[in-house]
Amino acid sequence: MSSIFAIQDHKYQGYLALAFSPALGFIAEESKNYLSKNGLLTGNNRLSDSFEVSVTKLRALLKFFDDNDGGRKRLSSTFTLFLKTSARQMNVGKTAFQRFVAKLLQPDIGIYFCENLPFYLTVAGFSAVGLTLQEIENLEDSELASLSKRAFEFSYAVGQYLANVTAILAENGVAVSLFSPLNSASSLSITHDNFLSKQIFSEVARRAGLTYPVDAVTLLYLLSQVNVAEMLLPNIFQKESNLLFRLRFLIAYHVCRSIIAFQNECGPELKELIDNILELGNLPNESKIRNSVAHYGFGEGRKFITQDTNPLFQIVEGFSGKSLSDISQLVTLRLTLISEWSESNFSKDSFARNRALLGDHI
Repeated sequence: MSSIFAIQDHKYQGYLALAFSPALGFIAEESKNYLSKNGLLTGNNRLSDSFEVSVTKLRALLKFFDDNDGGRKRLSSTFTLFLKTSARQMNVGKTAFQRFVAKLLQPDIGIYFCENLPFYLTVAGFSAVGLTLQEIENLEDSELASLSKRAFEFSYAVGQYLANVTAILAENGVAVSLFSPLNSASSLSITHDNFLSKQIFSEVARRAGLTYPVDAVTLLYLLSQVNVAEMLLPNIFQKESNLLFRLRFLIAYHVCRSIIAFQNECGPELKELIDNILELGNLPNESKIRNSVAHYGFGEGRKFITQDTNPLFQIVEGFSGKSLSDISQLVTLRLTLISEWSESNFSKDSFARNRALLGDHI
């Protein structure tokens, strides 16, 4: 919890917060469910009802294609909607001629890079404005200008809720420091470039040999979340943190399953990556481990818990029959494999010729 609040004092706080937003949705929803079930969350300190659906959908981005609400097709259509809305927002109030010129020159997507690898796409930011997909789809042009206000209200509500959770923990004897510094994220090189989405995603689709170009934005988002898990999370959380283990496991588990879904609709290099992922294999009872990692509370894993060590780690070891070291090694192998493939195909340097003529390039 302390690491989450520490982000607000970091020089890259805006980028880190947005890249971290699916994880924040996970923390907010699961803590809400757990604390409510145990009678610890009352009406005065629970997350506003108007934002609960938004938090659920924000958290669902961690599941990628595995979301029960439409799977891969739903994720692709979500990003298509975000791209369309972003373009509309940029063109509000412009004449037909200005919109025509903007289509040729004005960037409509930004990609943020950490150590030369993509870790955040601005198009994903529409998931953090506190609106459901239906509400975003039905936005009037006059409402697009106020999206930043809505995003602030949503982020403030989530932040206030997490502060209340901190107070609840303190009341129950769990001390939380709100001033724990980030480990070494200040030394990371974080930059960004702006692009025309039609051009950049055509390039991504070409490099990956995707049968359906619309899948390019989804693939790049999957790779960006792997880079979050590989480069940002270890600099935000302590090595022994349960939350660090949970998030890295979930990202590795769901990204691998999602990338494998491309195996019959991709080029040879991506197919080779998929083959290498499959060769790593799975843990015994991996779906049960995933459920234990994805939800607070012990559930079926309670039978593995003794009183002298970390309950979460006992549960994952009990289900898999593997040591925590072996489990963590598989997670790291999965993430590293994908991150290295991402670096060889989708680094910032490799996109230099695709940058928009206008826009920010830092």
